[in-house]
Amino acid sequence: MAERKWELEMKRFDEEFIPIDGSTFRRIISDTDRDGEWPVRYNKVIIPYSVMDSRAYNGEESKKIRSFGLSELDPEPHFDLVIVDEAHHIRNGSMDKEKAFAYKCTKYFCDHADAVVMLTATPLQTGDSDLFTILNVLRPNIVIDQNTFEMMSRPNEYISRAVHAIRAAEEGWRQDSINELRNIQKTQWGDNVIAENPLYDDVLLRLEKEE
Repeated sequence: MAERKWELEMKRFDEEFIPIDGSTFRRIISDTDRDGEWPVRYNKVIIPYSVMDSRAYNGEESKKIRSFGLSELDPEPHFDLVIVDEAHHIRNGSMDKEKAFAYKCTKYFCDHADAVVMLTATPLQTGDSDLFTILNVLRPNIVIDQNTFEMMSRPNEYISRAVHAIRAAEEGWRQDSINELRNIQKTQWGDNVIAENPLYDDVLLRLEKEE
């Protein structure tokens, strides 16, 4: 991400965030392994995707050096908040892909954080799998796997049609939108989850009223 931009923006709010390079990132990881906790000096840092490589995630071993990677840390560090800017950069990653280290490092930080915010202004137009990848990192306890994601997505077409009918406000729009929203219950996720939400019934009741 544009780390200089973030550094300057944070200073406007009297927040000091430290941009780090690859060697500093790897040293922080090694210090964390040695001391059992993330260094206090680097409590607020800006980490560009470019330094999230195999050395940062898996460590490095040669005749001259042995450094630890994030995946080897025990105990694992804890983070209060992780902000993932330009989150679409991890959309093609997975734990199975050998070189997807930006994804793996990002997922590591998210997995060990109390809260995560993802930011992107780039539309995901290359397929549902990209959206699944990002949502799985963000909410792995809900978007568990691809099959679960597809099941959760099936009501979307009916919701979109209902929204379109309501916004168009053409003749019969009220009944058209009700019919589309009732179709949600034809899907497994819609019947088991959405239909059980009081908001769902509330929306239907509002649409049935003349005013």
